[in-house]
Amino acid sequence: MAKKTPQKTWPRATPAELEHHYTALIKDGLIFVAIIYGMVYMSQYSTQLSIEHEAIAFSSSQKIQSCIVAVVMIITFLSDLFGLPPPTKDQPKWNIISIIGHCSFFTLQTLFLQTAFTIVKAYAIVQESGQLFIVCSSLALWVNTQGAALTLLFFKLNWFEPKWQRDIQKPMEIMYPGISYIWLLGHVPSLPLALYDAIFLNHPSIVALHGAMWRTIVVVAFCYGAAYLLFAKIIQWTMETLIYPFFKDISSLIKGVGFVVVVGTAVSIMAYVLDLMMRS
Repeated sequence: MAKKTPQKTWPRATPAELEHHYTALIKDGLIFVAIIYGMVYMSQYSTQLSIEHEAIAFSSSQKIQSCIVAVVMIITFLSDLFGLPPPTKDQPKWNIISIIGHCSFFTLQTLFLQTAFTIVKAYAIVQESGQLFIVCSSLALWVNTQGAALTLLFFKLNWFEPKWQRDIQKPMEIMYPGISYIWLLGHVPSLPLALYDAIFLNHPSIVALHGAMWRTIVVVAFCYGAAYLLFAKIIQWTMETLIYPFFKDISSLIKGVGFVVVVGTAVSIMAYVLDLMMRS
């Protein structure tokens, strides 16, 4: 049997594939706007920053750094959302994005949240909006934790996972040469950007007053893990589609509980480390 060789160029998407992709992007846009609106709406109920904290948060250095982080995050976000080819009808992604757009994937949930967060935070700092900045401060620990989790879980559950390499990466590389570089661009920057925000864009005194408590993030981590697993299994049962290949192996209640415990614990540890960075 002749060995398949990678194509030199990507196949052109059909009109039906493009229409399906654009429909998903419309849903994505609505969700992204909703996230930003939610953060702005929450700011109405925030207190004001003290004069001392305003001087720290709204310095020229913070304005420049926050804008740079936002730009890099936007590039990462757009590369994953627009750099990847529209799915074909025989690919699992076709069914998955028909639900709530690309936000069915943990990757895009994280990129949407992290991108909206960095944009709103940069805006709050540049415009010197104390109330909006406090909202960002209260969300910083979870957003940075989820960003760090995205990169680490991508390498653990996808990049170095033989089943993902066999079922996803290798076939897609044959059809779309170089697609792995886009996957890396869409997953890797979230960790260093989360670390940068935690270390350089959060002052300990502000975090102590307005930041989320670590124990709150622990609860969110376990609830998020359980909710996303349930969502993934419902998609698997009703549409016979796997959001990620490893979900097929979670075939019993015990394995499901084990998955939530392992992921929730790992994310909680990441949150603990980030919390230490932000408060010291």
